[in-house]
Amino acid sequence: MIKYPDSISANNPNAYHMVNATEVGGHKNVVTKDDLVGIADCKLKNDGDTDAAAEGQLWWVVNEKCFYQLVSYSKRHSTEGWQKYEVLTSTNFQPIPDSTIDSIIAG
Repeated sequence: MIKYPDSISANNPNAYHMVNATEVGGHKNVVTKDDLVGIADCKLKNDGDTDAAAEGQLWWVVNEKCFYQLVSYSKRHSTEGWQKYEVLTSTNFQPIPDSTIDSIIAG
């Protein structure tokens, strides 16, 4: 019978220990906005990558119950570098009026 090994944990909590930052998928989260602006650089991008490679990432902030998107890598350690990311739902969806659609189609 094949058994799974014990869980592997990092000896450096400021870095991913087995894969590059760009290879980490799934749900990334932090508890507070303070934790968000304190994310280690190696968790946002790999050495040698451009700053733009990190921008656009979504992180879930547990206490805020919402996503934040990295909009400026150079400002990543302040709240100016992060923007609240609005997820489109049936409660916040605003349909475009027909008159606006007609003017877009007409050019």
